[in-house]
Amino acid sequence: HVILNAQPNDLVSICAAMENFGTDVLQGEHVNGRWLKLAAGEKAEVLASAMKSSPNRTVLELGTYCGYSAMVICQAVADVSITTVENDPVHAIIATNILAFAGVSQKVKVLIGHSLSLLPRLAANMNERFGGVFTDTRGSRYDQELM
Repeated sequence: HVILNAQPNDLVSICAAMENFGTDVLQGEHVNGRWLKLAAGEKAEVLASAMKSSPNRTVLELGTYCGYSAMVICQAVADVSITTVENDPVHAIIATNILAFAGVSQKVKVLIGHSLSLLPRLAANMNERFGGVFTDTRGSRYDQELM
């Protein structure tokens, strides 16, 4: 849907196509009970504002899903470097492909695995702290992930 309805390297049109898929395709008249979990609309505005005010341009995202939030952050912070963690390999592959279509692969590194396994290894190899952290994982593990 995104590749057919959006322009390559155009974050605005790609995000719009993703939003359209969630509202018009998954919730159309012949489909009931499906939805696409995106931090769109007012949530996207809050996310963009928070990331613009981060102390440096490195961001950690927990819960990549399809890459929508990473693209919102890329729109808000031009010189950003995002490390995003996704436990579901199918979601990670979809996100990786959408991010490549969007032209932001050089800004967004998608890691596949559980955050509780990857975060200690990530912390051991870091030279600086993340300026922003966005947690959007399934369930409520925020206290465990950020310890």
